[in-house]
Amino acid sequence: MPRYASFLVLALVALALAVVPSGGRLIDVAGTAVAFAFFAAVGYGGVRLWARYRDEIESLSPRLRLVLYGSLALAAWALAAAGRLLAAGGGGLLLWLMLLALACYGLVWVWTRYRTLS
Repeated sequence: MPRYASFLVLALVALALAVVPSGGRLIDVAGTAVAFAFFAAVGYGGVRLWARYRDEIESLSPRLRLVLYGSLALAAWALAAAGRLLAAGGGGLLLWLMLLALACYGLVWVWTRYRTLS
């Protein structure tokens, strides 16, 4: 029963935001706050992972570290540019997906090289 009650409360809040005259702006603010919290959590997790595995990262060859940091920077840039790329239409979407795929490929490439070297 508590699940249904939580869903009901959420549905009522959503309905109230949709009906209130400036509800659309409130929803935009809430969406921006959730996105900001998500990216802050991802950044915090990244810093924690870097602190935990700092010795392993520093023991990588300069080439592997370059690919690792470059892939992370490319992923961050692609996420930051998502609004403009996705608004550009199909070509922008394709470019955005290719950038993210390239960043993921770089991370997997570094991981596999690290696992074979250790």
